[in-house]
Amino acid sequence: MAQLDSLDPLDRRAARFPENPNRNEDPMIRVPRMRDDRDLPLDRDQPGTNFPNAITPDIAFQLVGDGAPFDMDPNSPSMVALNGTLRRQFGPTTAARGELRQEVLDPLGLKYITTVGIWLQPRPLTTALTDAMDRGLKGLQLRGGRRTLGFYVNATFVQRTVATAFFRLGPTLDDLGQSSWNGHIHLLGHRVSFQAPDVVVMTINGFDSRLIVSVDFEVRITDTFNIDATRRVRVVSNTTTTAVSPELANALGSLILGPLGTILSTIFHEINVPVDASKIVSPGMTIANAFRPRIFLGPLRLDLLYTKVGVNSGGVTAEGAWGLAIRQPAVIINGPNQIAIEETDFFWEKYILVLTDIDTTPSGNFGQVWTNVGYLTKPLVPPIIVEVNFDVRGAIAGQVVQRELSVTVFGVDGVAAVGTLQVNIHINAPVTDENVDKVDAKCFKKPWNCE
Repeated sequence: MAQLDSLDPLDRRAARFPENPNRNEDPMIRVPRMRDDRDLPLDRDQPGTNFPNAITPDIAFQLVGDGAPFDMDPNSPSMVALNGTLRRQFGPTTAARGELRQEVLDPLGLKYITTVGIWLQPRPLTTALTDAMDRGLKGLQLRGGRRTLGFYVNATFVQRTVATAFFRLGPTLDDLGQSSWNGHIHLLGHRVSFQAPDVVVMTINGFDSRLIVSVDFEVRITDTFNIDATRRVRVVSNTTTTAVSPELANALGSLILGPLGTILSTIFHEINVPVDASKIVSPGMTIANAFRPRIFLGPLRLDLLYTKVGVNSGGVTAEGAWGLAIRQPAVIINGPNQIAIEETDFFWEKYILVLTDIDTTPSGNFGQVWTNVGYLTKPLVPPIIVEVNFDVRGAIAGQVVQRELSVTVFGVDGVAAVGTLQVNIHINAPVTDENVDKVDAKCFKKPWNCE
């Protein structure tokens, strides 16, 4: 030991751990490997990164028809538009690749099969990587029978995302359920399992050290998939916590699921619709939200209707039918177009914007510009609800003031639509003690019916 102590720290470490010719990393450190890494030829465009012969996409969809629904060339307008949509929804590193092939399908006969794969891992696109992606698309079968649509979410992608959420959450929580290095609630591990025919289960194990004797617990979130009446994929989620006593189980459940739900919401934002912050965002809920009812491709809209959903160890696949249509962007201003008001200077009314073929993913926000002619507007949250402040200064009883509401809405992809609504404002005389007996209640509320 004296001889070792005389060496500097680096030499001392080398003496304790002599170099192993069969490995090139520190023997005391386990280096995690990405799911796509294998001991295969090196990618020359990205030194130090290995890629397998094929990389299965994180998300994929497959369309079967008598022809190609859109051009699969990466530089085609449809694929450029698709990549733009995906990058706005999933992040700037998202990559989509397409494959078109002809195949005889029983019982459909000779058909065109269009397969689009989506990869969300943040790494630079290189020639070797895109080649491996293309190989991952070849031969994928995501649908069966007479169904012409298959949509797939990879189990490994979900498990990787959940692991990221737990890494951000940290191993210990305090009494308020917040991440803390000296917290009493210890998270030991988690597992996401995909169980046929229709269930995804996430379990969280740990112990609570607030008592004299530590108490083990397990949180189990069971998501059961189904298809609803609107042909969309839904889940029924059930969460249980097991511990020594029901009271402790309930307390632990609320402490753990609160911050975990927030973290998972943040991690899964790319494939989540807005969710109540008080509810746990489970893997199943996230997967269900990935099965979009429509995908915008520039001037085109791909409509997806689901009739079957299944779970196996490889992930979740939904099948059904699809249609391709030309987008017809429109906005309707929904609200009162006949208003009765006593003599006043200003008053407020609420209106709702109904959007068609306007892309608002992923946040649900969109741009809106109102033409202010005799009114002001104040968008609320969500932005489809708008308060309109009408200016009717100088109007007298018996007068009908006309205002035209006009709004231009811009989607996240730049596609715009204009909506208008003609509003007639009927000015009534103020009701006083002297004339209250002479006021016709029906005509006062709806004077346009008495004209």
